[in-house]
Amino acid sequence: MGNKLKHYRLSFFIIITVVLSAYLSVYAEDDRSGKEVKTDADKHFLWAVEGKRNTVYLMGSMHVLTQNAYPLPPALEDIYACCSKLIFEVNINEADSSESQSRHMALGIYKQGKSLSGSISEDTFSALKLRFEAVDLHVSQFERFKPWFVAQLIGGLELMRLGHNPNFTLEKYFLTRAIKDKKDVAFLESVDYTLNNMAKLKDQDQEMFLKGILKELDIINMSADDMIDAWKKGNTDKLTSIHEKSFQEYPHLYDLFITSRNEKWVLKMKNLLKHKDNILIIINARHLVGKEGVIDLLLHNGYKLKQM
Repeated sequence: MGNKLKHYRLSFFIIITVVLSAYLSVYAEDDRSGKEVKTDADKHFLWAVEGKRNTVYLMGSMHVLTQNAYPLPPALEDIYACCSKLIFEVNINEADSSESQSRHMALGIYKQGKSLSGSISEDTFSALKLRFEAVDLHVSQFERFKPWFVAQLIGGLELMRLGHNPNFTLEKYFLTRAIKDKKDVAFLESVDYTLNNMAKLKDQDQEMFLKGILKELDIINMSADDMIDAWKKGNTDKLTSIHEKSFQEYPHLYDLFITSRNEKWVLKMKNLLKHKDNILIIINARHLVGKEGVIDLLLHNGYKLKQM
């Protein structure tokens, strides 16, 4: 597929799946009944949840960060320092293994008799063609691949074209540090779980996912600076409003990629709040806020949260 894809890593595929599918949650209702903590100029995308013996910190990540985001605010570094354990969505290092890459490729390729152009509408195929041309590739190179796989691919290529590097994500930064500092590290989901959720999508849902990703890329292209600004200021309302119409017509995809995952994660967090050591959980910022976001679900379970 050319030199452009030669060094393309599965970990970036995973990041793209996480970040772009996370935007499914952005059409949450504006009326949050006063349950969501409001932000001030000196706040961060960081919340403290008090357990009986420990504190669990929830840090929202932004995958469109650039090198200019570093060094991070001292508050984020201080929370990292006070926690003995870090938990991430997935292990992006595992995703770079040859075994994971082979499984990913096998899941994303059609068996003989099916093709990308034969599985999506002409309008979607035409829009995809223009996207590939923007990164100096031709859509015909990807005829053997399934729509969900192509959605990840074009998402990653477009973000790279816009200058976003997976090495500048909070996940990469803090995972690398945690391993070096010999902190305990765990993950909310496995790489295989994330990929299998995509591979299980029906053909129609795969096209819907692809269309949603193409729409999100337009939004990111126009609003990346505003998104980063909202993240830096802990402005949940602004970040939500940027994307509030995305994937609105696909509630079943919202449930699969957002609601059901948030609910599973909150069950794990409730158990973590029984531990004695402080824990830092880093997940995409969009999973934290909005209706049926992690913060909303924890509040409904009677926990008190403080935005820091």
